[in-house]
Amino acid sequence: MADQELMDQAGKKVSDSIDRLRSSAQELYGAITDTLAKQSGVTSADVQKLADKARQSAQQARSAAQQGYDTADSTIRQRLSAAAKRFDNAESQASESLTKSGKGLRDSLGKALSEARASAQHVSEAVAAKRSELAATMEQPKHTA
Repeated sequence: MADQELMDQAGKKVSDSIDRLRSSAQELYGAITDTLAKQSGVTSADVQKLADKARQSAQQARSAAQQGYDTADSTIRQRLSAAAKRFDNAESQASESLTKSGKGLRDSLGKALSEARASAQHVSEAVAAKRSELAATMEQPKHTA
């Protein structure tokens, strides 16, 4: 029974990290949307915060992809790795925005927004895969000695 408890705790830790990542992706998307809404009031500090948030989210995604997954969890790992790449792209676009103004700034932030949206989709797919895995585990009969 102790082994099952350890597995349950490990599963909860992984689920928590994926849930935090999903929240982070949603925050990034919201922050980019808010920045785009400012139009001419966008500062370099605003854009730098976006790039930093995207970088942190990419690191979270990579970390979550490595936590407690084996080959059976390749779908979750693949989705999280894809999210990390999209977060990296969002960071690049946000960083590129620092050198632009006007339409160029809006276009670059729009691309960052698109990448943030795609990363959030990949994270949602990882969450769905994790939930399916947990549901399948709960449906299996428990063996007692």
